[in-house]
Amino acid sequence: MPILSIKSGLLKRIYEAGGPVWEDELVKATMEAEGVFSDYWKWTIRYYMMEMLANGMIDAVEYKLGDESNFGSEHSIAKYQINDFGKMKVESMLL
Repeated sequence: MPILSIKSGLLKRIYEAGGPVWEDELVKATMEAEGVFSDYWKWTIRYYMMEMLANGMIDAVEYKLGDESNFGSEHSIAKYQINDFGKMKVESMLL
């Protein structure tokens, strides 16, 4: 299996979730899979999800306030789901 970039692996992880998933769960799973554990990577992975949202590959289906276990109470977190465009990208490039 080819080695994927963190961003590609993240999109594939959202695809494989099979339904909506909270971004803090995605960040934790991605950090564990990649072996990177720092605030830098926590926020970078979150930024990657915002890029995918802006590029139309995933949709935000719900929001809630964060807490100290994820991004802090001053930040909202989203529940993301891959859409048809994102599925097409994964199926044509990452599977």
